[in-house]
Amino acid sequence: MIPTAIKRPLGQLILFGLLVLAMISHLENAAGSAATPANLKIGGFDTTRASISSFPAGAAFDEVRAALATHYPQVTYTAVTTLTQPALADVDILILPSTYDVFVPISPLTTDEQNVLFNYVTSGGCAILMPENHDFNPANESLLDPFGMDITGLIWGWLTVSVPNPNASAVTNGPHGTVSSFAQGWPGGLTNLGPYATGYAANSLGTALAVIEPGAVGPESGPVIVYSDTTFFADADVGGGFSGNTTLFLNTVAFCQRQLIYLPLLIKY
Repeated sequence: MIPTAIKRPLGQLILFGLLVLAMISHLENAAGSAATPANLKIGGFDTTRASISSFPAGAAFDEVRAALATHYPQVTYTAVTTLTQPALADVDILILPSTYDVFVPISPLTTDEQNVLFNYVTSGGCAILMPENHDFNPANESLLDPFGMDITGLIWGWLTVSVPNPNASAVTNGPHGTVSSFAQGWPGGLTNLGPYATGYAANSLGTALAVIEPGAVGPESGPVIVYSDTTFFADADVGGGFSGNTTLFLNTVAFCQRQLIYLPLLIKY
């Protein structure tokens, strides 16, 4: 006969175990759906604010949108001139380069827009940020300041960035393949990752790829993926290198999508 003093902790342990099993079951079902094309709404600046570098509509990202259409046939886009909370209310992934065109930066995010970006992430949204070399300041810093990060410098031309441990992140080891290196063109380097981010690859100036994990900024916060370059995801006809970095980009989107499914379940349990 089990003493009462032992029965209670044992009962609590059994209940906890059942909750864990239920959580695993939900996560496995979610993981299965994450592997299939899903309804995704991707947001970014419109061509008024970002010209050819508008991710939803700009001419510099035709190849990227074509790749997304292949893997996510029901993907839709929201293009905005100004970041506001209502405009981003149903956006799953927000993609913001600091470029307007090849040589000109966007107008920097205002203080209000920086607050909107931060609140978007703390509310569970996923942000992919692509600041550039120092020619694109202060637009670069306006993207990074909400998360306490900094970027500087310029490396001339194209270079190969090694990923020392691809298995350390689902961004570099994801459903679309393993990325042990990627190309950058005329990038800067992240010199301060702030209180939230972890670096996974570096060039000679600093970090080239940094990730803020979900839950790092706040209890319900989404992830942030930061690259120190925009050119490497742009189309070939504007001097970009997307064709050589397709796996990395698709893994990045899949990482966001995975967190959009998993994070609410983790919070629930």
